[in-house]
Amino acid sequence: MSNNPTYQIQEIHSNDLKKEIKELVEASNDTVTEKNLEFNTSIKFTKIKLNKHKLFYYLRNNRTKKDCKDYIRKLQDNGESISSDFFSEENMDLTAAQQAYHGIIYRHADVETIENTYKQQEEQKYPIYITSNGVIANGNTRVSVLRERLEWIDVECLVYPEEHSENWELIEVHTSEKDNVPYFQQEDAWYGKQETFIDLKSRGYDDEKVARRMNYFIRGDRDKPDVNSLLADVERCNLVQEFLDFDPNDKFTYVSDLEKLSERGGGDGKQAFTTLQTRLKALSRNHDYPFPVIERVKDIVFNMMAGEDKSRTNEGLSDHKFIQTVCSKQYVDELLREFKKKTAESSEENEIWEPIVESTSEDRTGIVKSALDQAKKAAEFANEDAKRKAFVTDLSNAHSSLVGAKQKFDKDSSIRNEADTYLDGMERHIKAIRELLKE
Repeated sequence: MSNNPTYQIQEIHSNDLKKEIKELVEASNDTVTEKNLEFNTSIKFTKIKLNKHKLFYYLRNNRTKKDCKDYIRKLQDNGESISSDFFSEENMDLTAAQQAYHGIIYRHADVETIENTYKQQEEQKYPIYITSNGVIANGNTRVSVLRERLEWIDVECLVYPEEHSENWELIEVHTSEKDNVPYFQQEDAWYGKQETFIDLKSRGYDDEKVARRMNYFIRGDRDKPDVNSLLADVERCNLVQEFLDFDPNDKFTYVSDLEKLSERGGGDGKQAFTTLQTRLKALSRNHDYPFPVIERVKDIVFNMMAGEDKSRTNEGLSDHKFIQTVCSKQYVDELLREFKKKTAESSEENEIWEPIVESTSEDRTGIVKSALDQAKKAAEFANEDAKRKAFVTDLSNAHSSLVGAKQKFDKDSSIRNEADTYLDGMERHIKAIRELLKE
């Protein structure tokens, strides 16, 4: 999400482009047939070469649904006039939509890998899949890099037959089924999985079919859709949206704002949100913790991540390490005790803690710093308590062993010298421990 685009989309006349592609297809004898598994059909593609400036991006790409939605929302929030269906299929040939989309898709590209791979080729090895209308079905990210960084003009394309070129259901399925060339494999944005999930569910798909469409498979076996992993990723997306809605400083409002986390060593937040999701799930399984306690933990973490000056509150810890610390059982137990005490004094659970978002900036900083201090002290106490228990256990076991040895002693046996050696050693250790206890 850090690539800064400069390329300017050229105005493309869709009818002229469609005509040119048709003529190139008719003149080509180079075809490739591929099997589509879900629809159980074969698709015959025709290979052509086309100027990279003449292609249309596919504006409904699953990888960018969340980014597109936030792009529109951001402009609307700024008072600009933009339709909610700006990135619709009907606007595929709209220059303004194509320009906006170029910026979005390019920011997702692994630019260095794609650029280096193409530079090592004398001729293009991996074609772009397009419709007979010139819309890129597979290869949007690669084309964005070709346009931004390479002088390569003509790109090799595999053209869907005209009878399939309006069937985006089939095209999406086929694109999803294809194993992208390893050089160019691009993960869908981790924070955007929810938008694709919602879109596919709205079409009446069950979770298993959605998992197949989104390429979630157990151990890569396409016969075993991994619904659990899919739902876990969607749940993490929900957590991201909660964070964006929470931010009291209005610094994090759109998913593109997550790149601000990288300014402070937080990457795009994936590790932090994954850690938080895992820890909150573990806490929720403990029925001793009521909902307000778990929500308090989450709000403290959100407040830290959104903080203006994290160095004052997290003492140099990464977001990931901070989350591990304040989600520890020792600290949450402290919150639980506080919750029970406050509950005994108030009949309204919702008033146990004042909402953090309604606090002043200084108070929010204090809340986070206090939480970290308490969590560290709780961890230290827990460590000391664990060491104390282990110490007592070891002494108890030693005592039991001595009692057992005494009971087994036989005056007529030849173990006196061996026993003296061990007893002398134990007496030295006992004396050392007694000295420690005096300190």
